[in-house]
Formats: sequence, structure tokens, C-alpha cells
Amino acid sequence: MNRLGMKRRRLRGSREGVSLVELLIAVMLIGVVVTSLGGMSFTAARQSVVLAADGYLRGVLTQEVNRLHAIPFPQLPSGSSCVSVTTGSFPHTRCLTITTVNVWTRSISVTVTPTQAGVKPATVSFTRYEPSSYNPLGWP
Repeated sequence: MNRLGMKRRRLRGSREGVSLVELLIAVMLIGVVVTSLGGMSFTAARQSVVLAADGYLRGVLTQEVNRLHAIPFPQLPSGSSCVSVTTGSFPHTRCLTITTVNVWTRSISVTVTPTQAGVKPATVSFTRYEPSSYNPLGWP
């Protein structure tokens, strides 16, 4: 066998391990993947916090609307008021506006403004009417 054939065999046999370039490329690819997963995780966590606050916001609005529907019509005072809630899991400011349209009608607006950044305020408006005392059947 000649010397050239021996050198070729040695070169082929010496490539059994991992080179430094291959190792650097693998580390770089892993770094890119982990960085993108970290960014996605951060975005998902932030969105989860905003959605939880939005759930609390809807709950506060529903609670206030139900409370205002339960109050008898003559006891609904006209005017505006705001209440700040700083305790609990959902700090917010709740504003209520009751406007007398006429003797039988009141317009009501409820606005809840969260103190948490990233959550938009929400408003619900509805109209309450005084029930008629007239009975078409003539029964008491």
C-alpha cells in the first residue's frame, strides 16, 4: 500500500468525534429556541393576568347591575357617586350615575375602572321603569 492511501484512511478515521464548529452551531440553535420559548411564556403569562382581571371586572359590573335592579324604583336616588376599592384581589374605582328622565324612567350608568395597567375600563348603561299600578283585569 502506498503512503497516499494510508493518509486517506487516517483522515477518515480521525473524524469520529464532534468538532468545535458543530458544537457551537448546536449551542446557538438551542439558545435561539430557548429565547423564543421564553418570550412566548412571558407573553402568555401577561395575557393570563389581563384575562383574570377582565373576569373580575365583569363580575363587579354584574354585581352592581344586580344590586341596582333589586332596589325598589322609588328608592333610586338621582346623582353621581364614585367608590374606590383598594382591598381584595381586584382594586378598582366604581362610578354610578343615575339620571331621572321623567317620573317613570331613570337612566343608570355604571363604570368600573381597574387600577391595574393593561385592563380597560368597562361601562354598562340601562334604563329602569317604574312598574304600572294599573291592572287591566280590575283585580287588586
